[in-house]
Amino acid sequence: MTGCAVITMNQTVFSMAPDGQYLQGGRSDAIAVFAKPVADLIEQIGQVAFSPALNALLGSICALESLVITAYDAAAAPRTLFCTIANHSTTVCIDEYLQGPYKLDPFFLACLQRRQGVWRLSELAPDQFRRTAYYLKFYRRLHQGEEVGFVLSRGGSAGIVLSLESAASSGQFSAEEMDGLRALFPIIESASGKHWGALLAAGANVASGLVDGRLALFGEGVLSPREQKVVELILQGHSSASICKALSIAVGTVKLHRKHAYRKLGIASQAQLFQRFMATLPLAQGSTQIPK
Repeated sequence: MTGCAVITMNQTVFSMAPDGQYLQGGRSDAIAVFAKPVADLIEQIGQVAFSPALNALLGSICALESLVITAYDAAAAPRTLFCTIANHSTTVCIDEYLQGPYKLDPFFLACLQRRQGVWRLSELAPDQFRRTAYYLKFYRRLHQGEEVGFVLSRGGSAGIVLSLESAASSGQFSAEEMDGLRALFPIIESASGKHWGALLAAGANVASGLVDGRLALFGEGVLSPREQKVVELILQGHSSASICKALSIAVGTVKLHRKHAYRKLGIASQAQLFQRFMATLPLAQGSTQIPK
């Protein structure tokens, strides 16, 4: 299609001729489905209705149960910019999440790693993520359906994540919905950059390897640097085999570091490791109770 601009949306390809000819029939009808929400989003840049317009645009592409927009900065506490969840217990859980457990969130880590794009949780999470105490005691309280995230990061240590939860009966976003969401990414990235530009640039002068953002302070003064790194990866949900690959060490060495770390921390399981981690967070200053 030489000389044509091509837009892919839900596996439909629209070829827009450079000579200005109008599209006819089904193509123009298909474009109209998302053209109005896109126009509304652009109109609301800099306005309080920007996030609701963004929610409407995303809802025109997929079966959307909820949208939560979170601003992250490794130099400061994250904050919720927008949330469509009305359930009180879930919003309380989100508040707890923002006080520290977010450091184990694959989408937060993707921000630090500047992995811009649209991601399924399964594409970012370590191989044993769903067996972690964080997932079992915390994450699944927040999400019933599949989570997909728009990761927006413009360098430094700042980023914004648009967290979408599927409302489909299957609990999953379909391949067609993912195609549509990914096709929208350049539009959403550009509009969000103009609307939240100051937030996205907030960490531009902060090193992306900030130790606090990478959990490296956990166990400081008690564990060796290598033991700290192994514990960090365990908390994130990496198996021994995955840790071996990440650190280029043998399985036996991983198990030895884990054994020594657990002994030094006075624990015997991953659940107890998560409790010790939670006890170091601000939310634990008033109570050490772990969500059940």
